[in-house]
Amino acid sequence: MNYENDFTNEFSVYLNSAQALSGATTPKNCIFSIGSVLNQAPNIQNFQDCAYCKITLKYFSVFQTSTVFTADGTTTLLIKLATAQQPNSIESVSVVGAQNSNFITSNIIGVIPTGNTGSTYSNPDYDNSPFVISNPFNGDFHIIITDESGVGSTPTITSTEPWEAILHIEFPIKPSIKGITQNNLQ
Repeated sequence: MNYENDFTNEFSVYLNSAQALSGATTPKNCIFSIGSVLNQAPNIQNFQDCAYCKITLKYFSVFQTSTVFTADGTTTLLIKLATAQQPNSIESVSVVGAQNSNFITSNIIGVIPTGNTGSTYSNPDYDNSPFVISNPFNGDFHIIITDESGVGSTPTITSTEPWEAILHIEFPIKPSIKGITQNNLQ
């Protein structure tokens, strides 16, 4: 019997930039301390030693209008989790100087269309798929919001325009949690 895909361990994390430990006044660059979550969701401690998990940006809202995003030229918001590495994701960047590559390891966890009237979108509703990332429960959540070019200064989001998000984080089932030994996974 194979229990490998039996079920996953799932966590939902609600974030509000106005409540950030650091960055409440600069919501494009926010840090949230995950330390206290261990007291609120004790099951997380079972996954602190997991190297990777899947993360999905399930919901994102910013208190800003598409008119403002059109005026500042922002077509898309890139939501990045700066404290987590993605082993299977890359993103393009501008070539600088003698650099001969324009790709870097990505930490984008979501792409949000702004409703900029000067742009056409394949899907006006964002439908973010999961990304495989390093375990975010080993430190702080550091969220960075940039425009489509990776520029953090462009999207007009200030302390009076906070954002909120729900992250869905999945870990694979660990046999020890279900009381299953490796011998009976065959």
